[in-house]
Amino acid sequence: MFIPKTAPGALEYKVGFFMTTESMPTFEHLEYMPFSASEPRVPTEVQLKEKPENTSISRAIFRFSRDELTRLKEKVKKGDNSTTRYTTFNSLAVHFWRCASLARGLDDLQPTKLMVSADGRKRLRPEISNYYFGNLVYIVVGPLVSGDLKSQPTHYAARKVHEPLLRMDDDYLRSALDYLVGAA
Repeated sequence: MFIPKTAPGALEYKVGFFMTTESMPTFEHLEYMPFSASEPRVPTEVQLKEKPENTSISRAIFRFSRDELTRLKEKVKKGDNSTTRYTTFNSLAVHFWRCASLARGLDDLQPTKLMVSADGRKRLRPEISNYYFGNLVYIVVGPLVSGDLKSQPTHYAARKVHEPLLRMDDDYLRSALDYLVGAA
């Protein structure tokens, strides 16, 4: 893509632009914190109900038809009386989160997190130019204990992922930068 030198904001953004203050974060940033000591933590030896013999990493490619994705979105929305519209990505991510927790046999008190990335370009003020060359990606986290993930309706977990996305505005993102600068 050709970017004219006169394009507004083409080359003006630098790391310093985002880190304009040395202030303290104004929000709690769970996305960058490990599980705290105050959260119920299941000892490693009892996290799995049965120790698998083969602990190697496995991978798979999943293919979903448009109809399957539509049914999955409907399943997530079922029983949710709110006006929230969950995206296909949100529905699929929550489905995998739930399936992975079930497959791992986690104890009901085991904390879990689903971490997804969010584009910060249109969320910061002033809005970042389309000509900005670089990434502006933030991590969004939805925390739940495994028991809630397994026993609650799917829309409960979807809401736990959707709510942090809604709070990703200019103030929150700048607070995240303050947190990251302070943690460095």
